[in-house]
Amino acid sequence: MMDETGYEEQIREQFKAQNQQLADLAALIDADGEPQQLPQIIAQKWPAIFDAISNSVSLLDPTATILWCNKATADLLSEPQSKIIGSKCWEMMHETSEPIENCPILRTRKTLEREATTIQKKDRWFETIIYPLLDKKSRISGFVHILTDVTEQKQADKLLKQQKEALEQKNIALKEMIEQINMERNKIEESIAINIGEALLPILEEIKGQGIPQAYFDLIKHELNKLTSPFTRKIRTKSGKLTVRETELCHLIESGLSSKEIGVLVNISKQTVEKHRKNIRKKLGITNKSISLNAYLHEL
Repeated sequence: MMDETGYEEQIREQFKAQNQQLADLAALIDADGEPQQLPQIIAQKWPAIFDAISNSVSLLDPTATILWCNKATADLLSEPQSKIIGSKCWEMMHETSEPIENCPILRTRKTLEREATTIQKKDRWFETIIYPLLDKKSRISGFVHILTDVTEQKQADKLLKQQKEALEQKNIALKEMIEQINMERNKIEESIAINIGEALLPILEEIKGQGIPQAYFDLIKHELNKLTSPFTRKIRTKSGKLTVRETELCHLIESGLSSKEIGVLVNISKQTVEKHRKNIRKKLGITNKSISLNAYLHEL
């Protein structure tokens, strides 16, 4: 299907090929804007060209009286061409006794340039385009009036708007759902924190010194405390960039353990820990900063 621009280009090319005919037509309108033999000449030369165009095309005199129209115009208005010719443009197109608001013909009279607007006729939408016909003294000697059916485009725009509004509503609902999930998660974290503080830590204190190395005891206690600290939630926001292993190492680094100590705990070499440290610094955006990774994690 040819789009609106394609229709305009089609008409432009046909007008370009008929430059001399346009000059003849303009010459047939005197200084007072009164048409003389115009309808007869059009009837002889143009019907075959413009009746083949599916768009409504009309020729108007300077007073916006319809001098000629193609078959598509008659079909659109459901009136014979004989009744349309001699009527004012707005009488036939809009069934009004005067120009409509924002009438492109009135604007073309001022600008002497192509003007356009969109109108609705019953359940159809049309792009109205007005081209001025100018005489040798750049005075308007007539108009070319074109209607392009843009109903499908309007319907597509309406559907797109509805889909956009529906998407916005879904985004609002999703945002509310996420907020609710976060509230529930916070409640769960608070519950866990209470259980750790009131149950696990006291038990851990009771078994302290019963064959558990102090370093491991301190690490277990530190990790339990971290579950109730803001650090865990903050490092979680960074974990979209960090791997599971890197997130685990962040907890150990933040606790103050050295690369060697971390390597022993997670059963990897010191060099591998250093490599992980380098990748973590890069992902956290502190590669070229003087702050240590331990200090940065402490500030979270």
